[in-house]
Amino acid sequence: MQALRHFGINIGRTTVAMQESSGVQYLGKNLSKTEPGDLVIFGHGTGAAGHVGIINNPSKGTMFNETPPYARISRISDAMSMGYGYYRVKGLHDQAKHRPKIKPSLLALAKRELGGKALNWIGDHLSENEDGIGGKPTGDHLHWLKQAGIPESWWHYMELIIDGGNGIPGESHWNPRITNPSSGAYGIPQSLPASKMASAGRDWRTNAITQLRWMKDLYPWTLWYC
Repeated sequence: MQALRHFGINIGRTTVAMQESSGVQYLGKNLSKTEPGDLVIFGHGTGAAGHVGIINNPSKGTMFNETPPYARISRISDAMSMGYGYYRVKGLHDQAKHRPKIKPSLLALAKRELGGKALNWIGDHLSENEDGIGGKPTGDHLHWLKQAGIPESWWHYMELIIDGGNGIPGESHWNPRITNPSSGAYGIPQSLPASKMASAGRDWRTNAITQLRWMKDLYPWTLWYC
């Protein structure tokens, strides 16, 4: 929360300090009470394994998450098992209800601290597109797996499932729009029915990252055959 100090706000650095700070308002556990820019603090109040996310889109249940291995937009529900609560930073939250406005001082700070190239990268890789939460696929296929949050130890097996090898027929060869003419299985995971992937994001029909995220949740139990 280094950026908050530029506005004279200090809510601490640890999750426990933030939860107990007089600089935040506790909103409870109802996501519908939050707005973009609010905080979700994970942990059981002891500081163990806690971390903080910034609410991105309450209606989609997404947050900006910079926990390792990289910064990304992720689902709030993925970390709820460790305990959670929603908080609003007093004195900073934009009060506009219908169309939040970016404060010029905050935008100037972001440009000064991050630079134009970094802001463009954030827009391309971390912002939501109009269809969902997948993010823009960049780089090679291994980088797609990284973008989808798939552990590096899985990459070899995921490549086998998608491209084939070791006697295993390839599924889709990384084409997010491919349809099996016989079965109707769709996309990189060859999901049947295809609509099952909707649980990963509204851009499931076209976005490789969204489809790979769905695979990540589906495939741990299938990796044994690789």
